[in-house]
Amino acid sequence: MRLSADAPVSWPSGPAWDAWWQHETRHLPTSTTDEQGYVDGLEDELPPGTRLRLTAGEHLRAGALYEAEMSGVTTVAAAGGIGGPDDRRLVHAQLRHLADERRVVVDLDGLDGLRSLRASSDLQHLAFDVSASTSSTAPFDVELRLDWLRVHLSAAVEQRGADAHLVVTGTMRGRGRWRPVLAPFLAAAGSFAAKGLRSSVEDAAAWLSSLEGDPTGERRPNPEQARTHRARTAAAIMSARATTVADQMAAGHWWRRRNPQHWLRALHDLPEPDWPRAEELDDWESREQDLLRLYATRHRRSDPPRWVGDELLRRHAAQQEALERSRAAAEVTTPAPAPLTDASFDLAWLVTPWSMIRRSRDLGSDAEAEAALRADLQDGPT
Repeated sequence: MRLSADAPVSWPSGPAWDAWWQHETRHLPTSTTDEQGYVDGLEDELPPGTRLRLTAGEHLRAGALYEAEMSGVTTVAAAGGIGGPDDRRLVHAQLRHLADERRVVVDLDGLDGLRSLRASSDLQHLAFDVSASTSSTAPFDVELRLDWLRVHLSAAVEQRGADAHLVVTGTMRGRGRWRPVLAPFLAAAGSFAAKGLRSSVEDAAAWLSSLEGDPTGERRPNPEQARTHRARTAAAIMSARATTVADQMAAGHWWRRRNPQHWLRALHDLPEPDWPRAEELDDWESREQDLLRLYATRHRRSDPPRWVGDELLRRHAAQQEALERSRAAAEVTTPAPAPLTDASFDLAWLVTPWSMIRRSRDLGSDAEAEAALRADLQDGPT
């Protein structure tokens, strides 16, 4: 499966990246070490039960070495250090699996101004290579390799006329014996994957563009406001198109107005509108057809054609209220983060696609997992 998406972007300048990075690392300069070398002041940045200990050198200076102590974890070890000159400190960190010496390695350039990040893993069941940069020439390249799936995504900033665009391309395919098994599922999931990638790229481009005017990074694009803006734009388009169709129906024979199929044919004959970006829940064309059919059947005698757009906004508001209630309930019921344990690093659930679905859905068998995936692809993801 090939994937592609793009969105307009205003790439942040070097000073904007620097200001954002200073904000993100603002807790580091005030952190200290106690007599035993344990780092104080970063507790909120680490998982519960995890402490960072300085084992060599001076805290936050080139030459410093650290170990992470994770209470209750016996299968992995984590360590890192700072290299480079003091005015361009580089960070190297690794997570090592003690049984087979497989590891995750991260290299960051650097503490004094973010320039690039590289990460790789050769862990059993989870391998990846990641490179990211603050330069617009090579924003990121990611390859994920599971036992049964390979995903590769890369980004570039392309100039198109007067505008720059963040362009992400990639592939997703099965591996080994899973390739023929997954081929029909990946083909069926193509539209969902395309919508998901497009939404992610547009959100990333909006965030990148915001850094220049908000270099602290404290403000983020508000997805609810953006979603409401898209709904209002779509509603205005639907109301105008419904009015055009109603005028055509009024000018024709009376019996045509009684059949909603004639309304839908007239709608289909109108020029294709410039819909706002659609997400999984925002298939504007289908929603417009459903609402116009409902208007022609039940509301044309009592309401003006703008009812179509007004009803879209009413449903959108109800949906947003439901999301707010769900979010509020989640905030009440979500427990505090649990300390890391050996189970946190057990990746056996990644062995097959069915084991992943079993874990996420709390299902008991591969057959149930496969049935759940088929239902998602038929009805839309839950």
